[in-house]
Amino acid sequence: MVGHKPLVYHQTFLWRISTTPAEVNFFQKLSLEKKYGYTVLKTLRNCIPYQCIVNNIVYSTNELLTSYTLKMIYLHEVEKYPNNHHWLNQNLCHRVMSLFKRLYKNFQLGKIQSYYIQNYNILDCEEFEILRSHMLKYVQLIVVHLKETLLLNTNPVRPSH
Repeated sequence: MVGHKPLVYHQTFLWRISTTPAEVNFFQKLSLEKKYGYTVLKTLRNCIPYQCIVNNIVYSTNELLTSYTLKMIYLHEVEKYPNNHHWLNQNLCHRVMSLFKRLYKNFQLGKIQSYYIQNYNILDCEEFEILRSHMLKYVQLIVVHLKETLLLNTNPVRPSH
């Protein structure tokens, strides 16, 4: 007589959807100007440090403002402004400022739509609620930095005689 393991009928499987192939395809088709916009976003995040401690856990810039979050907000912006001239020179400054202002507003609302999955809020998680106030402070810090930098660049100091 051969014994058999009992069958388990009530197993739950969790599936993770990977959008990596779609992202790779999307970015391969982008112009250099638009790719530069995404690079600027990530560079700003990495150049303006922020750190907070919540429940004895240290969170840094990459955890407060993830690459995935930046990518989702960026992809929506590219769709809204598809022409290359929107991503050049002074227009790039406007795009970047617009992205961070929209990010701030979305953090306030607690909602960023996935670019790939309809009706899916990428902020719909417990961790977001815990970190929301710090995420808002960090994005506000970036916006203030951008405004100050833009003002310095648009109002050059003239030497006095």
